Amino acid sequence: MKSKRSTVFTALAIAGAAVVGILLASILSDGDGSTGNQANSTTSTTAREAGGEASVTPSKKPTSPPLKVTVDPTPQQLEQALRDYYGLLPEHVDEGFNRLTARMQATAGGAGAYQGWWKQVKSVDIKSVRENSPYAFEVDISYTMKDDSVSSERKLIVLKWENQTIYIDNEQKLGQP
Repeated sequence: MKSKRSTVFTALAIAGAAVVGILLASILSDGDGSTGNQANSTTSTTAREAGGEASVTPSKKPTSPPLKVTVDPTPQQLEQALRDYYGLLPEHVDEGFNRLTARMQATAGGAGAYQGWWKQVKSVDIKSVRENSPYAFEVDISYTMKDDSVSSERKLIVLKWENQTIYIDNEQKLGQP
């Protein structure tokens, strides 16, 4: 009896782990069948080599997935992607989280920690954006918290372009503006 019970328990544990894995993959999916991990993706610049121009799908309201850029993005497109990201927050935290690379999602402590921090924020205001180097921007940001306190910080934010999408890949606090 004990071995049958152990076998049933093991089978249930395996089935439960499979369900959790499927749910996790579903949560991390960005809607086109790929998972949220961009580590094995490649970037194409075929349009530029053929003399094409960058193509951007503009939007006036938050959308998921983020805007698509078909050739190496310009500094203006990178800055706009950064502004669009902060424009989602704090109201559209799930969409904001999906605009982070897997590396940045892990750095943020995962979805729960990311959502927990943004739940404390009433509004966010970008004061200035300066290109530091290709794909990297110094950003002065002001946060108004739900307790009405205000804090400001300067960050170096590194972007990554892959699969025709611009993601936040890393950030480093630089101090006060």
